[in-house]
Amino acid sequence: MASVEVISVEGGYQLEGTLNLWTMGPRLALDFSSSGDLCHIDLGHLVSPDSGVIVQMLSWIRAANEQHVDLAFVNTPEQLVSLIDLYDLESIIKVA
Repeated sequence: MASVEVISVEGGYQLEGTLNLWTMGPRLALDFSSSGDLCHIDLGHLVSPDSGVIVQMLSWIRAANEQHVDLAFVNTPEQLVSLIDLYDLESIIKVA
């Protein structure tokens, strides 16, 4: 199972711990209803993220879109940025 902690911070969420294809359990649901127009998700404290995190990111984007919220992923680990580029998802997944 995922050993990731979701911390609510001003403007969004911060994720800490291990989240990857091997540790992912059920999808992590985040509430975007009180986020305003933009929610930041800080991925800078994840350990060993892989393509499973990309699947989770797409799930969050879908949920946020349903609530009319834009997502921005910040402090995105380089290995995730490389996978986003490899899968040609730059226009869907906004990273910084």
